[in-house]
Amino acid sequence: SVTETVSRFLRQRLGKEIRVRERRAETASVEAWGLAQRGERLRKEALDIRREEPDAALRAFQTADSLAVLAERADSKWPEPKILRGWIAYYRASLAEERHELASEVETAIEHANDALALDARDAEALHLRGRSRYRLWRLRVTADPVTQARLLDDAQADLEAAVEVDPTQANAWYVLSLLSYNRDDNFAAVRAAERAYEADAFLSSHNNSVYQLFQTYYDLEQFPKAQEWCNEGARRFPTEARFSVCQLMMLITPWAEPDVERAWALARAVDTLAPEPLEARMGRMFAAGVLARAGLADSARAVLGTSRAGQDIDPDQQLAAREAVIRVLLGDHDEAVEQLTRYIVANPTHSFDLRSGDLHWWWRPLRDHPRFKALAAESQ
Repeated sequence: SVTETVSRFLRQRLGKEIRVRERRAETASVEAWGLAQRGERLRKEALDIRREEPDAALRAFQTADSLAVLAERADSKWPEPKILRGWIAYYRASLAEERHELASEVETAIEHANDALALDARDAEALHLRGRSRYRLWRLRVTADPVTQARLLDDAQADLEAAVEVDPTQANAWYVLSLLSYNRDDNFAAVRAAERAYEADAFLSSHNNSVYQLFQTYYDLEQFPKAQEWCNEGARRFPTEARFSVCQLMMLITPWAEPDVERAWALARAVDTLAPEPLEARMGRMFAAGVLARAGLADSARAVLGTSRAGQDIDPDQQLAAREAVIRVLLGDHDEAVEQLTRYIVANPTHSFDLRSGDLHWWWRPLRDHPRFKALAAESQ
C-alpha cells in the first residue's frame, strides 16, 4: 500500500517536471517563459477556487490571461502562450451566468487554438484544445441546424484523433474521444478510447475520469462484472468523489446484483456528504429508490422519487427526469417513465432512441412496445 501511494505521488510529480522541461525548451525567451509560468500558476489557482470563490477565480483568470498576452509579445513564435489563453477561456466559461456567454468563451478558446496551430499545425496540445472546445460547443447546441451540429462534432473528432496521432500519450484527448464516441452511441469505440486514455496517462493526471468512463461504457454494454470492477477501482482510489458512490448505486439496480437496501441507503448518504452539487446528491437518492423498487418496496420507492425531483435552477438539462424514468421502468410505471423521458428529450433534442438497430439501451427495453415511447423514438431520429 505504501509503495503504491509513493509510486502515484512520484508519477504525478515527475509528469509535472517533465512537462515543464519540455515547455521550457520551446522558447529562447526567458521573459516569455517566466510570464507564461506565472499565468499557468494563476490558471491552476483559479481552477482550484472557482466553485467556492467564483469572483476571485474570475479575477485570477483575467490576470492569467493578461500575463499570457505579455508572453505572446515576448515571443510571438511560441505557441504555448496562445494555448494557455485558450485553456483560460475554456475553463473561464464555467463561470459564465448565461448560456450565450459560456458559448462565447468556448469560441474564444477555439480562436486561440487556431492561432497556435497557425504557428505549428501539428501541435498536439493545440489540437486537443480545439477538439475539446468544439465538442463542448456541440454539447451546448449553439445552433438548431443539424448539419452545422454534425459538422461541429465531426471536426471535434478529427482534431482529437489528430492530437493522439501526433502524441499518443495525450491521455486527456483520448478521454474526450471516449466521451465523443459515447455520445455517438458507439460504446465499443468509447471503451477503446477510455482504455487508451488510462494506459496513456503515465503521470495519473486524469485517471479518475478514465476509470469512470470505463465503468460507464461497460455498464451500457451490459458487461456488468467489468463495470463493477472499474467502479470498485474508482471507489478505492478516489474515495472523495461522489460519482464512485453513485456508480455503486447504479450497479445495485442491474439484474446482475442483489438489491441490498441497507447498502443503498449507506451509499446515498455518502453521496449526500461528498457531492459538490445538489444535482448529484438527488441522483444518488433516485438510484437508491431503484434499489427499493427491485426489493419490492414500490411505495417507498415512489415516495423517494417524489422528494428527489428538482427545478430548472438545479437541473436545467433534465438529467433527473431521465434517471427517474429508469426507476419508473423498474416499478412498471411505464406511462410515467415515458412522460419523464419526454421532458428529457425536450431539453436534449440531440438525444435519440434507436428502435431499429437493436442497440436500445437495456434501461429502455421494457418500453419497446409502448405506443408513446415508439412515437417518441420516431420523433427523436
